Formats: sequence, C-alpha cells, structure tokens
Amino acid sequence: MKLYPGWKGNLFVFGTFILMILGNFFWQVQKTNKSFREHSLEHSKVLGAVVELIIRNSLMSRTGFETIVGSYLKNSARFIAYLDQIDSFSEPELTAFAGKSGLAGIKIFPNGQRDHITGPKGWLPSFSCLEKNGLTFLSKDHLYVYALPYSEEGFPSQGGCILVGMSSEQTEEINEKISVESLLTVLNQMKGIEFVRFKRAGEDQDTSLQAGTSLIEINGRPVSETRIDIGDRELIVGLEADYFLTRMQMLKKELAVFVSLLGIFGLFSSWWLYRIQQHQLEQTRTFEREMARQREQASLGRVALTITHEMRNPLNAISIGLQRLQLECKDLDDDHRGLVISMREAVKRSDSVITNVQQYAHSFELTHKEIIVSELVESVAVLYQPQCLENGIKIDLQLDKTAMIQGDVNFLGQAFENIIKNAVEAQPDGGVIHISISREERTCLIHFKNPCATLKPEQSDMILKPYFTTKTYGTGLGLAISRKIIEAHFGKIEIDLENDLFSICVRLPFSQNADKEQGY
Repeated sequence: MKLYPGWKGNLFVFGTFILMILGNFFWQVQKTNKSFREHSLEHSKVLGAVVELIIRNSLMSRTGFETIVGSYLKNSARFIAYLDQIDSFSEPELTAFAGKSGLAGIKIFPNGQRDHITGPKGWLPSFSCLEKNGLTFLSKDHLYVYALPYSEEGFPSQGGCILVGMSSEQTEEINEKISVESLLTVLNQMKGIEFVRFKRAGEDQDTSLQAGTSLIEINGRPVSETRIDIGDRELIVGLEADYFLTRMQMLKKELAVFVSLLGIFGLFSSWWLYRIQQHQLEQTRTFEREMARQREQASLGRVALTITHEMRNPLNAISIGLQRLQLECKDLDDDHRGLVISMREAVKRSDSVITNVQQYAHSFELTHKEIIVSELVESVAVLYQPQCLENGIKIDLQLDKTAMIQGDVNFLGQAFENIIKNAVEAQPDGGVIHISISREERTCLIHFKNPCATLKPEQSDMILKPYFTTKTYGTGLGLAISRKIIEAHFGKIEIDLENDLFSICVRLPFSQNADKEQGY
C-alpha cells in the first residue's frame, strides 16, 4: 500500500506556515503605515504650494486686468478731449460715438460757460470731476468710470474734465471666476480635498497649530492639514487621508483572503489525504468482499452443479417413466391420463428451474461472430407469435436492418427470449409489445416496451436481481440471466417504469464492420 503523509501532520505544517505569514504581514503593515503617513504629508505640502501659486496668480491677473481697462478708458478720454477741442460734441454725436466705441457713456464737463454734455442720457449717476481722478469702480452701478481732467492734457482748465464709462458686467463675471472665493469654492468641491480656507494671521487661539503639515482627525476621519503664510493671511489646506485607511483595510482584506485560501487549501489537502487513506481502506475492504463473493459464488456454483446433476438424473428417469406410462398403458382412464400429463409438466418445470440455476451459476463461454441484430430479434419474436395471437398481444417492430454486433447468437437469443417472454407473461389480457433498434454513436440500442400493471415503481430496481419475481410461479432468474449475458458481451441493460409502461433498453457495442460503415 502506498503511504501518504498523515492529515494531522499536514494541518500542523500549514498552521505553522500561516503564523509565519501573519508575522511577516504585520511587519509589512507597520512599514507601509509609516510610508503612507510621509507620503500624505508631502502631498499636502505640494498642494498647498500649488494653491498659493494659483491664488497669487489670480490676484496678479485681476490687477493686470484693471490696469488694461483703465488704460483703454484713459486713451478713449484723451481722444474725446482732443476731438472736443477741435469741434464740440453734441449729445447725439456723443451717444453715437459711445455706442461705436463700446462705451457705456461719455460725459463732458467743458471749460467755459457751456453746460456739461452727456450721451446717452442717464448712463451715469451723480458724479463730479472733483470726487476722484483716474479709474473708479462703481459696484452698485456695475460701471468702470475714468475721470480725465483737462489740465492733464495741457488744455486750459477751469475744473473741467471728461468722464468715460464702460460696463463692468463681463469683467465682473471674469473677476468672479478668477477670484479667490471662487477658487476656494472649486477647490473645496474637488475630490480628495477636505477643506481649503484662509484665516487672518493670529486668528487661531490654539498655539499648538503652527505653520507646516500635520495629520489630524475630523469626525473620526484622518485629514492631512497644511498651513502656509500668504502675506497677512494664512492658507489652510486639508486633504482627505481616507485612501490611507482604505489601503490599510485592503491590505487586511488581502491578508484575510490569502490566509483563508491557505487555510482552506490546508484543510482541503488534509481532507484529501484523509479521503485517500479512507479510499484505500475501502478498496481493501471491497477487494476482500469481492474475493469473499467470488469464493462464495464458486462454492455456490459447485453446490448448484452437484444438486442439478443429482436432481436431473432422477427427474429424467421420472420423465421417461411417465412418458412410457402415457404411451404403453392403454388401460388408463382419462383421470389417470390427465394426472400423468400434469406430472410430466411438473417435471418439465422442475427441469427448467434446474437449467436456469445451472446457467446462472455457470460462467459463459461465448463464441463471437457477426450478428445482424434485426434478424436475431425477428427470429425470437416469431417463436412467440402464436402465443401472442392467442392472448391478443400485438408485436410492433421498428428495426434498423443495418445494425450489426459481435457476439454469441445463442446466448443473445436466449437473453432476448427471456425479455420477450417476460413481456408476454405480463399481459395475460392482451396488449402490445414495442421492439425497436436504433443507433447511438458506437452503441446499438434495443428497446423493449410493454404495459405492465403488476410491477410497482419501487420494484423496478429489483427486477434484474436473481430470484425476484411478481408471478405466482417461476424462479425469477430469467432477467437476471439476461443481464449476465448482456454484461458478458460488454453491454448494459437498463430498466424504466413510468405510467405503467415497462421499458427495457439493451445497449451493445457495434462490431468493427458496423463502425466502419458509420465512419467511426
């Protein structure tokens, strides 16, 4: 017997291996924990520097934009002052000029006694040249207004000036998009950022919160916080550190899965070793049982042969004596003659029982030759045709004429005869027997179907066993002998009972010639 490692030793080896893996894993977790913390802090610093750069660029862009607007309005005011000195504007001309120049309006406070001129009317609320020179933003009116005194351009001045205005709606929209507040709003909505905000320097009362980066916890969640000074304000950036916990959880899950798989494999391999050992023990027991069965069958065969030999001789003598009485005794009355006939039938049945027992106990010596299955089945069916006509039984044949097998024609004929005989005896009040021959790959299928009301479904598994019968007479060896004959031809016999329809399917391998005809 081949030896295998014990399943207990296998479990011990896998358990030790799992403990070693757990130790190495926890060391890796600590190392990864430290690495992730450092990476989180550095990432927060980088993002803080980027935010600082973007905010400063935003402030510079806004200042540059206002410079461009002021320069454009100043140049427009100079050009208007120049034209007005050459030929004074009227209100319609001023309105038309403002429209073509893309200005909200123009207002001229002239030198001398002339009243101020504006175009279009009502574009500017009360606004004096003396209030402020240069560019002014009127947030309530959404206007940029540039005041250009005449004195700046070298014209004689008595306090006169030119006011030029431009709508600030588009510029306000642009400024809104590039404003610090808008940037903070966008940043706070970005994935991975917990918060971004400004605070005045010294606003926090907690002196422990110093500039730099630290790992804090907000509502049970880890956050990497960075503080950067920008002028008189402090930029505070908080990055989500959930990915750190997620990674840790993933590592733990990977460990759990790996250890589980390893444990399952260890248990399975131990179970497999256990099953192999049990299977070997079962094989040994099966072999011992088979040897005991063969010894028992051999003993039974010897006993059966002895009994049949000893019983057949006196039965033959009795049969011959009864036959002589029937032929030679002319003085027998009808009652005694009927008694002799009954005794001869009883002897015949006893001889049939002995023959069946002898056949079942014997091993078969087969003579193989090519057999056309349809011819064999038809020859057997013809034998029972008179009995079927007498009992009102119809035999329906659907045979494949080309199906050929290799086997012993006498034994196979006996097997088919037992099956047909059983079908005839199961229908004493008439019925039908369906016999068909078909092909299935390299197998010839012979189906026998007939109604059977005397057999119960739970008895269908017993009908092929020896000495089982539902009839009042018989040995119950007919189908058992048929099964032994079919299996000796490397075939198989299958029983099915459904809706009182009894079916026997005989599977026999095709001969080599039949395989060639089918292209196998």
